[in-house]
Amino acid sequence: MRYMIHLRNRLVLQVLLKRLKYFRVVAMQGARQTGKSFLAREILKNKFKKSKYLTFDQQSLLAHAKDQTHTFLKDYSDFSPLIIDEAQKVPEIFDAIKYEVDLDQTPGKYLLLGSTEFSYLTKIREALTGRLGRVRIYPMNISETIGTHLKKAITRAQFVKYLNDGGMPAIFSVRDEHAKTALFEDWIQLTCTRDIQQLKTLKLDPDLTYQILAHCAKLEEPTRVTIARALHEDSRRIETHLRALCEIFVLHRLNPHPLSKGKPIYLVLDPGIANYLGASWMKRLHITLLNEQLCKNTYIDKKKKQFFYYRSTGKNLLHLIAEGLDGSREVFQLFDREQIKKTDLELMRSFMSRNPGSKGIFFAPVLEASPREKISILPLEKMGIPTLLSILTFFVTFSLPWFSPFALSAEKESIAPKSKAALALPPGPNTPVWKREGKLLITKAPPRITNLEWRNEDAVLLETLPTTWKGLGIEAMIEGRYRRTHWTLSCNGVGIKTGKDGHFRLNSFLTHKETTLHVFAKGPSGEKEEETLRVYVPGWESFIVLAKKRFPKRSVFNFYLGITGISYSESLFDIGKNIDIPTKFTEYASTVRFSYNYMLIPPHWNAGISAYFTIAALPQASKLGLRFLGVNFRFGYLFDQVGAWQYGLYGGYYYTSTFVINSSSGKYGFANMLGPQLYPALRKELKDGASIFTYLKFSPVSTQFNFVTFTSYELAGGASYSFHMGNGHPLNIGLDISRLHFNVSFPTALFTGNSSTLSLGVGYGF
Repeated sequence: MRYMIHLRNRLVLQVLLKRLKYFRVVAMQGARQTGKSFLAREILKNKFKKSKYLTFDQQSLLAHAKDQTHTFLKDYSDFSPLIIDEAQKVPEIFDAIKYEVDLDQTPGKYLLLGSTEFSYLTKIREALTGRLGRVRIYPMNISETIGTHLKKAITRAQFVKYLNDGGMPAIFSVRDEHAKTALFEDWIQLTCTRDIQQLKTLKLDPDLTYQILAHCAKLEEPTRVTIARALHEDSRRIETHLRALCEIFVLHRLNPHPLSKGKPIYLVLDPGIANYLGASWMKRLHITLLNEQLCKNTYIDKKKKQFFYYRSTGKNLLHLIAEGLDGSREVFQLFDREQIKKTDLELMRSFMSRNPGSKGIFFAPVLEASPREKISILPLEKMGIPTLLSILTFFVTFSLPWFSPFALSAEKESIAPKSKAALALPPGPNTPVWKREGKLLITKAPPRITNLEWRNEDAVLLETLPTTWKGLGIEAMIEGRYRRTHWTLSCNGVGIKTGKDGHFRLNSFLTHKETTLHVFAKGPSGEKEEETLRVYVPGWESFIVLAKKRFPKRSVFNFYLGITGISYSESLFDIGKNIDIPTKFTEYASTVRFSYNYMLIPPHWNAGISAYFTIAALPQASKLGLRFLGVNFRFGYLFDQVGAWQYGLYGGYYYTSTFVINSSSGKYGFANMLGPQLYPALRKELKDGASIFTYLKFSPVSTQFNFVTFTSYELAGGASYSFHMGNGHPLNIGLDISRLHFNVSFPTALFTGNSSTLSLGVGYGF
């Protein structure tokens, strides 16, 4: 049971994977037995086939690393990431790692685990600035210990159990009370006698450390002064031990708010440990509140916060203030009575009046939530709900506008959404594809195909691909391995190609809440084996509603209406008579434009046509007037999206002509200019489904189908901003600029001209 409890979903895992993706060195630090080693040793090895786990608790490795640090790293240079547990025991390893990652800047080379801060107190001088990404791991929060699904609320009984047992992975799930007590005692003894000694630069007393830890749990206000007074010790010596306990992550230091009275207070990291040390009900509530908010801040929140407490002149306490760098502020207060009077809210009301925009949250043992004077009064068990519900927000921080849990189970097995995969809907109006990776779970059950293994045994890789050109749905890509000579695989009648080593990818398009996959294996003599899987998508109905609004269409039609400023000039030179007839004017006209795009071969090959025409001139002094017509045919390739950017390269043909409106002034304008065009485009996704689009166009033109030269050409460019309206249709605001220069020779004349336009328009998509 103690082993299996580690398999519960840990929110820190997604943060760790993201750090490994971008940093050459990642440090995962936290107190002893918070799950660091198990996460790195058992979970990451399934995600990184070339990873290697080492621990400096092993004396032979410790001696080798100290004596031959650079050689030690070279011996394991083929592994990535190289996981080193208790890295602080060999300070020299940090200098060697700096040298190695400066030579090879590949992300995710090293993962360092530590139960202390990597600081000069452990004789670590190299901070690996610019190379190191840090991840802090805490004891399990309430939702992690329960393993509850997003839609389930925490009950009062579960909350009380957490206050008593805490969230230490190897302790909280033990049912035998005597065994649990022994585990708490063992944890405290090892912390105070062994872990504290890693800080060799400080003179620390294990017995005094134990007493300080106990007083941090028992005292109402455990500051340096109150602890020193209770133990009759010098406050400077107490401060040294408090600092050491913070360095090994056993205590959280909570500073007073800048507007507050008082000194920093120290809270034990886990309510279960605090309960063992004799903490009161309110103290355990305070620790739980801080733990929930620290987990949310580290694992989920996009914008990091600072945490304070606030004590008024009258000694009343606001237990926690979470303050963002952008000025946002959440104020939390705990209460131990069910009946709440108006006077009980005075302190929070006073603080919020001095800090406008603050959000007040009052936790009390009430039966149901009720707002009062802009303050939310919530039941105690709701303390875990903000973090629980914010798991959704956590996946959105990967720029995903939707999240859906998935579960893959064998036929005749109950379907349970035990693991989560990120389902990405493209936020832009014309985005053809958006890829994400997630996790699925296969429950093994007979019948099964011999020698067929899904990736990482129980886990498979899912690649979600919104593809409305096939209909509303998701394309799932599942990886596996089939090692059986002369046998073939197929799924739902479609053959599966396997590589030389037996690896394969099974692509299946999901169009329903539940999709059945029949996998068949056929032998050389006609033998058959089969395996049936079901893919279940909870929340499918909500997904379909959102997909109809947000999915790109295979064909997109846009209508634009705008205003165009035109500057036109031409010169007709009669060679025989040596007469030059110039024409020059400017005008403003309303313009209509239509565009149609069609995804030929998803998700890359695209074709489109657009046309514009100036329909009516605005009031002006000039008696001249032209109407411009332009038609663009394009065919091109959309490259895979990189982050929020996508690049497209198009080629095609361009046709343009003019129509004279005021013929009494003579003949002027041009007709039937056409030629090939090159059309590169760039698009970037913004928040809330918005996007910006920019393009350039170059087209050498000539009259009729004469030989194209670069003496006549059109050069154009533009940019647009697009966002989705409430009905799901895109609205575009665009600015376009173009310049056309032509030079046409006739037997007796030379015709040259220039046309410059600037257009501002608004478009609506269908």
